[in-house]
Amino acid sequence: MLVRLLSKKAQVKFIGLNDAELLSDDIINSEYLTASDKMTLAIVKESFVNYQYESIKKTKISSSEDAAAFAQKIIGGEDREHLLVLYLNSKNEVLDARIEFIGTINSSVAHPREIFKSAVSLSAARLIIAHNHPSGSCEPSQADLHFTRRMIEAGDLMGIETLDSIIVSRDASLSIREHYNLFN
Repeated sequence: MLVRLLSKKAQVKFIGLNDAELLSDDIINSEYLTASDKMTLAIVKESFVNYQYESIKKTKISSSEDAAAFAQKIIGGEDREHLLVLYLNSKNEVLDARIEFIGTINSSVAHPREIFKSAVSLSAARLIIAHNHPSGSCEPSQADLHFTRRMIEAGDLMGIETLDSIIVSRDASLSIREHYNLFN
């Protein structure tokens, strides 16, 4: 349906693609799109992401799989690392979901202080951090494990529990809580 919003040249080139494919970064940055086409798709993508965020508020996160599925929809296909944080109340209902940091193709410099600043302002009781690996591999790096440890320790001091750290790609996910002994 979105293809109808594009220029005739783009319509011919991208006929047959579904809306999700049209909103991929590869298509949005395509040389076949006019500046107007790119702006249109960027606006639709941002609106879609905002709608997804709003639609999950007060949704209860019951498992790492629930959190991973949500993160995968939002950041799984990104071409740079994105750090998404789900801020939860004491019933594990989502208060907010925010992309707190955007990095490069293989790293993101995230700071616990910024995440906990948001958590305090939202009166969050718990949080789940998730980030993507554009490479497709969900194996955590030493930096991923170190950052998770720092988040757990900072959360302990702040009284805001870090429930999990999840790594996603387009087709896979990994819960650090379920695979590594960091959450004692």
